[in-house]
Amino acid sequence: MAAPNPNIKGPGIMFVNSRISRKDILDEQTYFKWYDEDHIAEIVSTEGMKDAFRYINADERASKPYLAFYPMADLAFTQGDRFRRIRFKSDMLPGTGIIYDMADVDVRYLGLVGQTERKGPKKGTLCEAGDKMRG
Repeated sequence: MAAPNPNIKGPGIMFVNSRISRKDILDEQTYFKWYDEDHIAEIVSTEGMKDAFRYINADERASKPYLAFYPMADLAFTQGDRFRRIRFKSDMLPGTGIIYDMADVDVRYLGLVGQTERKGPKKGTLCEAGDKMRG
């Protein structure tokens, strides 16, 4: 087992790009169901990650069209035992049930280096319109 990386710490996000590599045994509907109902459900039950966001690339030609990201107060959580116990095998998945046998996954740990907050919308800006849509 690799030693923890001391540079992976502080606020940030875990960024996961993926694609289904075995479309002959894993379809998108099953992949999404596993992700939402099993994998992400387990992840957000941990003390280290309380939110998860999933996206699909609008460009259908993207090599890894699926994105999940997890904001974290401390990336060091990903270096600990609780994180390592998150399952990557499930009865919801076909074949071996191991997601890495059916999907190519690229995981990155991105540390926060800066933050800018909006000081308030100017009349007629897109930010103001977005605020109105959110309610």
